[in-house]
Amino acid sequence: MTARLGRAGVLLALLYALVAVATSALSSRPVRPLFDGFAPPVPYNWVNPPPERSGDNTVPMLVERELPLGPEGTDAVNATTEDAQAIVGLDMGSVPPRPPDIAVKVRIVPVDPSTLAPLPAGLRPVSNAYQ
Repeated sequence: MTARLGRAGVLLALLYALVAVATSALSSRPVRPLFDGFAPPVPYNWVNPPPERSGDNTVPMLVERELPLGPEGTDAVNATTEDAQAIVGLDMGSVPPRPPDIAVKVRIVPVDPSTLAPLPAGLRPVSNAYQ
């Protein structure tokens, strides 16, 4: 039984390696197979799209979410835009309790990065900025 299980493990490892090589050959970006799913990624939504995307761009969404404040502050929670482009994760107690407040508002707003301070030389933004 142990030798058979060992052979099965080796076969699975070889299959994974084969899928990894095939995925990298077929993909235009570096990926790890089995982590990116089986469907192509949804198109990115730009605040200020590059010229090649201006015809099919969708405006990115913002999110506002009220999180209750308990005796320990906020629970461990995520706030996500509906288009799943930005996620803010808070650990338990990230926002401490502050009586008499009973909630805190999380707001994620997409921003055109060209409206912000310039990046250091040699760097350029490749996505939206988020406030």
